[in-house]
Amino acid sequence: MNAQVALAAADAHLAAGRPQAAAEVLAEHGDVPECATASARARLALFDHEAARRLLDAPSGLNGCGPALTVSALLVRAQAANVLSDASAHHLVARALAAAKPDRLRRPFLDAGPWLRALLARQPGPGHAHDWLLTRQSTTDGRASDSGGVHASAPVAEPLSEREREVLGRLRRC
Repeated sequence: MNAQVALAAADAHLAAGRPQAAAEVLAEHGDVPECATASARARLALFDHEAARRLLDAPSGLNGCGPALTVSALLVRAQAANVLSDASAHHLVARALAAAKPDRLRRPFLDAGPWLRALLARQPGPGHAHDWLLTRQSTTDGRASDSGGVHASAPVAEPLSEREREVLGRLRRC
């Protein structure tokens, strides 16, 4: 199985609450940074926080990776730090927000889960400086736009298209 298929299958397993299956699918792709980040997410779901940290601190690292992967990895590191009561969690979230801002990357924050809202509620510092994360405006055809907008309590995720649901259904059968 190639790395991209493994990532999609792992995401489907995690969404279905099967982190062990996700970790197993990703096991043979640990040298691919995207897979290492996804594997760390699976390890967090399995309550193996130290293993998640080790995966993200591996020598292959994330050097040269794009902003989406960098932001995702920072958020996974922040989640591991948060669970371990490490004070660096807040700093890692601030770094993720700063890295995401130029490209207005919202998806990694949506994917992060409820722990992030809880962390920001306890120490709201960095989130308030990044209103772009919460700004959405509907266009005349009902799609979301980033040009100004209304503040919401959380970023709005668009519903899956029929094709996306079909792909996920096929991945679930893998």
